[in-house]
Amino acid sequence: METPEPPSRPRGGSRIDETKRRRLRTDRGRLAVGAVVVLSLLVTGVAQLMSEGALDNGAAADSLSRPVSDGEVDAVTAAPPDPQRVVEATELVREPQRAGRGNRAGGKGGPASLANRAERLARGLAVGPVQTFGIASFNMLGASHTNGKGRRAHFANGATRAAQAASLVSAQGIDVVGAQEFEPVQQSTFLARLPNFAVYPGQTLSVIDGTNSIAWDTTKFELIEAETIAIPYFGGRTVQMPYVQLEQRASGQRFWFANFHNPADVRGAAQHWRETATALEADLATELHQTGVPVLMTGDFNEHEAFYCRLAGLAPMMKSASGALPGPPCYVPPGPRVDWVLGSTPVTFSGYRELDGGAIDAITDHPVIVADVSVQ
Repeated sequence: METPEPPSRPRGGSRIDETKRRRLRTDRGRLAVGAVVVLSLLVTGVAQLMSEGALDNGAAADSLSRPVSDGEVDAVTAAPPDPQRVVEATELVREPQRAGRGNRAGGKGGPASLANRAERLARGLAVGPVQTFGIASFNMLGASHTNGKGRRAHFANGATRAAQAASLVSAQGIDVVGAQEFEPVQQSTFLARLPNFAVYPGQTLSVIDGTNSIAWDTTKFELIEAETIAIPYFGGRTVQMPYVQLEQRASGQRFWFANFHNPADVRGAAQHWRETATALEADLATELHQTGVPVLMTGDFNEHEAFYCRLAGLAPMMKSASGALPGPPCYVPPGPRVDWVLGSTPVTFSGYRELDGGAIDAITDHPVIVADVSVQ
């Protein structure tokens, strides 16, 4: 059979072919108009409010995320059979400093401050302190890979492992998950255990397109936009992979999240397709970064330092939660994994850890890469 041609890259950094995307877009024009209408109403009443000393931004609502109950935590997560290995970050990564909940910018302001607030809302910029949040790249080990046969015969079925994954996400304080090999039965179990989470694309597209999905805590983030991009997988066959724009409820800050799974060599040499995929991913990161909204990327890229240095050469604003830096020269700390968490400036990472061994080995055959995200 003739090998399919790789998807062509956009020329000169132009927008990626729109036919390779599927969109769920909020109309930005209506958002901007709405912000102006709100501004005019606020300015009309501001004089009276200021005279009464009544103007107060107040505090944002506390997070409503529901912790998984003790009874829901499976024995394998609560009492791992072997000690779990946690690989901490190098000295390049600071210890996590979580901000307090629900605090918007306080104090009193006049029409100028209200106008600035409305403008920032319309542009998707933070109107209050950005809350530190947890992110993970999590290869769930697809349910179809654990059918009781072969080298993975010791793994429980997909639903059991998805319940354990949900408990791990809750216990680690993870708010956004880039999941690979996340099959329908695993998604259903995960969402049943964590009903405050949403998933995209989930089961809205084909099974293969939905296996790479982004999950987020809806009490912390609101969906603004959701799209997919065609990325070459085995043999160059394209698979739709997701990126979404989420707005942090506590601060109003928006973030782009993109999640990818580049092909391994298990069905033949795939280096050409990995390189093609990386080029497309770098183009997307550059395009999203140019919107002025921070970009975060998760994925199983099936490469170590070669992947990061190739990506960073094309998209130098992308740094790794592990401490890898674009340079030049490109720097990757010793012992890199094939799973990555990346972010553009002005994102900063802390609390990086690679969860592996013990309970993790009962859930997946990959480490779970976790970090805390803040914005400078």
